[in-house]
Amino acid sequence: MMKDQPRKEGPYFDGTMSYLCYQEYLQSDEWKYKRDMMIRLRNYECELCHRSPSDLHVHHKTYENVCNERVRDLMVVCRKCHEHLHSKR
Repeated sequence: MMKDQPRKEGPYFDGTMSYLCYQEYLQSDEWKYKRDMMIRLRNYECELCHRSPSDLHVHHKTYENVCNERVRDLMVVCRKCHEHLHSKR
């Protein structure tokens, strides 16, 4: 279960996570567990368009707590909405 207070330690956190480390983290069992938990928590539905496609993503609202995400740091979205979120940056 995700902790409410972030911890700043672990195999993927070095204070300044590189893109490569982030990609490695996204392949970890720890992230897969958090991702699956979030999708179940949000009832297998995109939080933006409220559809239930088979390709749901879990979006980081902030990268400040990567590896130590809280529920409020993450958002379940479909591929289309996820692409839209990243295009706004």
